[in-house]
Amino acid sequence: MKNNSSWYINDFKNENINDLEIDIIILSILKSYNQFIERQDIFNKIDEPVWSPLKKILTLYKNQVLIDEATDFSSVQLACMSALSNPKIKSVFLCGDLNQRLTNWGIKTTDELEKIFSKLEIKKLDIPYRQSKQLHDFSNQIIKNMDENFVPIKTHSEDLFEGVSPSLITNAITKEQEVDWLAERIKEIENFVGKIPSTAVFVNSEDQVQVIGELLGKALEKYNINVVPCFMGQTTGQDNDVRVFDIQHIKGLEFESVFFVSIDDLFIKNPELFDKYLYVGVTRAANYFGCTCKRELPKKIEYLEPFFESDWR
Repeated sequence: MKNNSSWYINDFKNENINDLEIDIIILSILKSYNQFIERQDIFNKIDEPVWSPLKKILTLYKNQVLIDEATDFSSVQLACMSALSNPKIKSVFLCGDLNQRLTNWGIKTTDELEKIFSKLEIKKLDIPYRQSKQLHDFSNQIIKNMDENFVPIKTHSEDLFEGVSPSLITNAITKEQEVDWLAERIKEIENFVGKIPSTAVFVNSEDQVQVIGELLGKALEKYNINVVPCFMGQTTGQDNDVRVFDIQHIKGLEFESVFFVSIDDLFIKNPELFDKYLYVGVTRAANYFGCTCKRELPKKIEYLEPFFESDWR
């Protein structure tokens, strides 16, 4: 048969299809299997050789599918996971915060969920449980100015504890300047608390984990404060260690103190998700939040400048 190049690629390569297109293919396959298995006449003959591929799929089904950080997944990806729930039970549980979506393809509204799950029941949690009043107000300012139509989390001021304002240094041109400022703020926190509370420093790439970890370790060595580079998001070390992470691993972590290094570089690297990373970072911190900036504060968040202080003395 003669090849028709208008329909087929003669030399097909992996780069000719992207990950999201593969998700659609997987979803089509899973839905087809579901339709077969839901037929009782076919299910009764599942042990026959002709239906052996279907029997393999049965081993993948779960009585309940739990999806954490659901907002980071596309509608198709969520539908794929849903298709792995037992067709006779169809039990799927999702949790996530639309404000904390950290992928360009993740869902943006609950309407997208309702298109996937016909009997979706939504339970909203709008009570902050670990933040100071200052950081709660700060994070709500970020939500209000996001490009998407997010709803700020409402609460009563009396339900929150009194803390300190976020801290910022700009025009810290060298890594040494950034690290010296971080060391001073961390020492301030130790003086306030009487010890080093759980503290995280987030950098913009995996290779910076080692670089900043070593520099900050030397700066804090004279205070007997230990710094641990946490490669690939591993939460190694003790509770009173200062831990350095790649910002890609920011989800699912909670600390008393959180610092961002070179947030202007983060904006250049990922402008579309920058404010979301910032919001997630603030919500990881209970009381202390600080940022370093090699240049001026990115224009996208200039409105936040009045909320910052230079130190906590």
